[in-house]
Amino acid sequence: MNSTPIDAFLAYHEGEDRVAVINAALEAAGLHTHFWRTDIKIGEPADEAPQLRASRNVVVFLGTKGWGPNHRRIVESAVAQTKRILPVLIGDPQKEALDEIGGLFRRIRYLDWRTEDPAKLTEL
Repeated sequence: MNSTPIDAFLAYHEGEDRVAVINAALEAAGLHTHFWRTDIKIGEPADEAPQLRASRNVVVFLGTKGWGPNHRRIVESAVAQTKRILPVLIGDPQKEALDEIGGLFRRIRYLDWRTEDPAKLTEL
């Protein structure tokens, strides 16, 4: 694992393609992120627990695909570790998805990034 502190661990459903674009924008802004698609190489252990523990913040994306099994497991672990959670809505999930994981997207103010808007990066 890289020894650089992780500013933002990105937790998302693997089917949500917009997260890659947002990750690139965060990195361009100088943040060190953990983005599974690029940070876990073929042949490496898929366990993200060390990176999650090392992260300062967990950006939780919820989109049209809803919650994926790994996505849910990672977010539940982040909540249990009392990590700082930054919820970001990137699509229109089923209404029930907003109530899952203890009502995460109902209890905590989320960033609404359902439309492309580079200005949202500063809010995050």
